[in-house]
Amino acid sequence: YYKKYNKYKRYNKKIKKSITEQRLSNMDTGNIKVKKIMNIEETKIFYSILKIFKDYNIYKQVSFKAFLDTEEDTDVWKTFRDFYCDFLITYKKGDRINEPIAIIEYDGAGHFGNTEDMKERIKNNDTVKEKLINKAGMQYFIIEENNIKIDSKFIDDKKLESCLFNIMDSIKNND
Repeated sequence: YYKKYNKYKRYNKKIKKSITEQRLSNMDTGNIKVKKIMNIEETKIFYSILKIFKDYNIYKQVSFKAFLDTEEDTDVWKTFRDFYCDFLITYKKGDRINEPIAIIEYDGAGHFGNTEDMKERIKNNDTVKEKLINKAGMQYFIIEENNIKIDSKFIDDKKLESCLFNIMDSIKNND
């Protein structure tokens, strides 16, 4: 038993080392750049959410893996492991502090991509996201570009605030 166990430990160390070496090699040969985590419209929405949702915590660009829990490497986990939400709302105080309550997605001009294939894939992913969030007992909201803009270029502060107040009222009513 001892010989087999030691051989297994040495084998695993070699595997882990080779994975690390592979990752370092990938970084050496790959091109890595910094990118913005939000566009200008998402930034404006984020600061409006912060202003209106004072009794809640707001997080931006959150992986579903950060707030949905299931056993790793299962089919369910594989369903959402690569998904992100634009904004995550959690409780700020009380017994449920930091517990997720809702997500808000912003469907701006570039949301659905440029090609028909991309549009279909993103539309399907959005459907899956909504079902996942509802199954987890959370609320799912979408802010559509045409509901908050004056024209195709500028977000109307009054329309955005009205939309966000409606979302907040819905959250409070379902609480």
